[in-house]
Amino acid sequence: MRPVYALASGSTQAAPVSPWIWALTVAAYVLPIVYAVSLFFGEGRTPYDRITGTKVTRRPERSEESSS
Repeated sequence: MRPVYALASGSTQAAPVSPWIWALTVAAYVLPIVYAVSLFFGEGRTPYDRITGTKVTRRPERSEESSS
């Protein structure tokens, strides 16, 4: 069975994979891992939340609102 990139190139010999394909492949694996790890370390905020400056805050309970 020939590799997919050999089928796409139409060649019977396996061609070397270009560096930008490797970069995209690495990014496709690294970005989701960074996203998931960021939820459990630090402040528990994702990279997107950090970039946009978003913070989730807890609204006070009703009993706390009436006593203040």
